[in-house]
Amino acid sequence: MATLNLESSSSSTPVAAPLGIAHFQHTPYYCEENIYLLCKRLSEDGTGKPDGSDLFVVFISNKKNQIPLWH
Repeated sequence: MATLNLESSSSSTPVAAPLGIAHFQHTPYYCEENIYLLCKRLSEDGTGKPDGSDLFVVFISNKKNQIPLWH
């Protein structure tokens, strides 16, 4: 199993500042388009690779199009 080490490193690689929700376009009831635009934005701002090859999306659904989500 792969793991990600989130400890700070001594690398001098610049890290992009986190973007607020106001930086992203959202259209109610259009989840696929919203995810496409999110990935596009993350690629454009340097968070993701320019071609988006490091961004992954998963849509979960069923016959009733109802998926319970818990916090």
